[in-house]
Amino acid sequence: MLDVVRQKSEGEPNAYVFTKPDGKPIDKHLDRIWTRALKKAGLRHRPAYQLRHTFATQRIVDGFSLTYVAKVLGHSTIESLVRHYAGWVDSATQENDEKLRNSIG
Repeated sequence: MLDVVRQKSEGEPNAYVFTKPDGKPIDKHLDRIWTRALKKAGLRHRPAYQLRHTFATQRIVDGFSLTYVAKVLGHSTIESLVRHYAGWVDSATQENDEKLRNSIG
């Protein structure tokens, strides 16, 4: 399913992933749609807002620039990003250090 979304939105970095039938974004207060989608997928419920945190941690772990992740999340500086995701930043730093060591030797 997400592969279809990826293909549809390639080249459109601002494309919405979850939309109403008319293609407009789902209002953030329509949690019942989110709840139904999770149930249909067999996943436990979690607030849709947590997708933001999942996105941030995955980008940090993937080695994206902290400045870039902060910008995408709408932070004016990286300080708040580091404050909220310090553990993930440390973890990603260790993983990237290991990748660097392996690429040299």
